[in-house]
Amino acid sequence: GQIQIRDIHYVDSEIRTTWEFLQMLDAKFIKSRGEDEWLRLASKYRWIKETDDEI
Repeated sequence: GQIQIRDIHYVDSEIRTTWEFLQMLDAKFIKSRGEDEWLRLASKYRWIKETDDEI
């Protein structure tokens, strides 16, 4: 995925965990293509774990 920078003159670096970064990408995807499309892909690629036993 890519993150757009709106103003290249004011760029800061922010340390994020992998989980935080993925949540940010998911939110951007849902905003642009919708939650239904995200859920379709999540189901197709098994991104959602149903129980703790699967971890």
